[in-house]
Amino acid sequence: MCGNPLDNDELEKNVMKAQIAQILTDYELSPDEGMNTAHVGRWIEQFDAAEQSFILKQTLLLLQNSYISKAAYISKVNDILRNRNNRIIIRDSAFLNIQEVNRGASQKDLLEILEDQAEGIDGLDISTVSRDSTNNQVRQFNSYIYFDDVCFSGNKALNDVSWFVEHFDLRSITIFVAFLGTHKYATYMLETTLARRFNGRNITLKIRQNGFLKTRENRRRYSSQSEVFWSRENGIVLPDWIQQPEIYTARDGSTRTGFVVNDIFPNSDDRNRFEHVLIDAGFYILQQSQNPAPILKPLGFSTFPGVGFGGTIFTYRNCPNNTPLAFWWGRYGNDGIPNWALDCWYPLMRRTGYNQ
Repeated sequence: MCGNPLDNDELEKNVMKAQIAQILTDYELSPDEGMNTAHVGRWIEQFDAAEQSFILKQTLLLLQNSYISKAAYISKVNDILRNRNNRIIIRDSAFLNIQEVNRGASQKDLLEILEDQAEGIDGLDISTVSRDSTNNQVRQFNSYIYFDDVCFSGNKALNDVSWFVEHFDLRSITIFVAFLGTHKYATYMLETTLARRFNGRNITLKIRQNGFLKTRENRRRYSSQSEVFWSRENGIVLPDWIQQPEIYTARDGSTRTGFVVNDIFPNSDDRNRFEHVLIDAGFYILQQSQNPAPILKPLGFSTFPGVGFGGTIFTYRNCPNNTPLAFWWGRYGNDGIPNWALDCWYPLMRRTGYNQ
């Protein structure tokens, strides 16, 4: 006897909700009741009923390839510390703990994990310098390590490292730069821009091009094989309510022109459909704000014209603002203070503060 197709569909949806909730179990900004099927269900019900099974399937596939748990952080930090070549570098260098307080705590949190894991390794001491360090403390070292969890645009690392070198007027040093997750354009931009800025200072830059855990292709010339949400050419119809279409209209040559299979997007039709749904949801969210900031785009924060960065890396700490709004916009409860611009959407992964 065959079951009711509607019942089978609901069963499949509930299974996917549970699987998504399980992946997000350690997400630090979970709702009070924790990540569960009901929470994921409340999020998915905001989408058109005909799209819900598809969105759940695509979100599950995305998170399986893109979510970095705390256990993954710890495991990879241990691998890094126990690598003999890395230990030689660490022994002779100071880690930089120089992110501004109001610009996120990802580096500080990651260094705490690194220090905790290093305690169990004989002969491995972790040295750090910060914005509050004295010139004498900084100049005890000739090499420094800028280590962070995820790099999206590269701007935060660019500003931090530039400030450090210029503030302490450093010359004839080596700077290592590495991330657990990164984007190929970001590391390219970092290397070329810092090299120009430090010209004449005799500074050696050693920037790891790939993330220790995740690396995403997002260079313009490789748009067809990009691993971030990147709308295809002629794939966007702007809503009528938009007053400044130039904010959301990509420049010539900056739309995706083709498709190549990769781990994040294994199917062209599914990629196009998923991007379309997320862009629509993002525009709905933006419509609820009277004056949305120009850098706030449907597919995430971006300073460039277009529909957003389209990030596809998520961490247990805080959902990055470079990822599509549909994943993180809003709050779980209004705390008695209504704000429709926020409460118009219930997030899968609420975020807080600044994070990249």
